[in-house]
Amino acid sequence: MGSSKIKICLLLYVTASIAIADDSCAKLSKSLSKLYERNTVCQCGNELKNLIVSLPKGIKVHAVCGLKNNQGTVDLRIQKAFLDNYSSSGNYYQGDIYLSGNLVISGNVTASPEEDSPEFTFAPDKPILSNKTVFSNYLHNFAVDGEVFNAPMNLGTNSSECWIAKSVVRISGLKVSFFDSGYTEPLGLKVLKLSKYKKCK
Repeated sequence: MGSSKIKICLLLYVTASIAIADDSCAKLSKSLSKLYERNTVCQCGNELKNLIVSLPKGIKVHAVCGLKNNQGTVDLRIQKAFLDNYSSSGNYYQGDIYLSGNLVISGNVTASPEEDSPEFTFAPDKPILSNKTVFSNYLHNFAVDGEVFNAPMNLGTNSSECWIAKSVVRISGLKVSFFDSGYTEPLGLKVLKLSKYKKCK
């Protein structure tokens, strides 16, 4: 990454609609129940004692919400959940995990072509978790907001074009969703460095 092509972006933190810093488990449960239109129970604090998962240094689990396996809802007060591996039946969990802590990461932000507007993702240059686990697969790409990365309004409007830029970001917390193919988004993100956008090769 050439330093001459890098500019410092004075951007404020962008916080997800459901913040974790000041929310109790009850408030988070209520917010997610409204979002998903179904009862969603979150577990926090000492209730997480039976959750087994490898995490990047400095990152902790703040809450686990709506956790299920192929046998139904998982109550972490009395049941163990091993997120590093698939179950013996080959299935994985469903639910949301809220992670707290800060990470400074270098990587690429990509604007991929979509029908209505480009889809922005951030991919770290190096794995942020050294252990190769099932859970680590959810830490390879993060869904992000193009406006946070100073993307031009017309970037990626041509359905055949893909654009990419080098970036360094500070991430404060993550929401990891295990539904469908998986979905991970930063709860707080600040862009520290950003290169000019170029067409993907």
